[in-house]
Amino acid sequence: MSFASDSEVRTRSVPTAAHLTLMGFTPLGVKQTPGGCVIRFSPAALDALNRFLQAKTDLDLMIERAEGTR
Repeated sequence: MSFASDSEVRTRSVPTAAHLTLMGFTPLGVKQTPGGCVIRFSPAALDALNRFLQAKTDLDLMIERAEGTR
């Protein structure tokens, strides 16, 4: 799960956080929430987050379609 506010981008996903880190965004830290921990990034990471999530959705659809053709 990932989400953004005006002040920061947050994700519970380690793979998503790793992608943002590899894209050059430094984590601001980890915040404990009632639902678990979230990794925080600056709002500047929002575009990279959205591109990552779109690519993941596209790949999930490709796999789903391939599995449907068996």
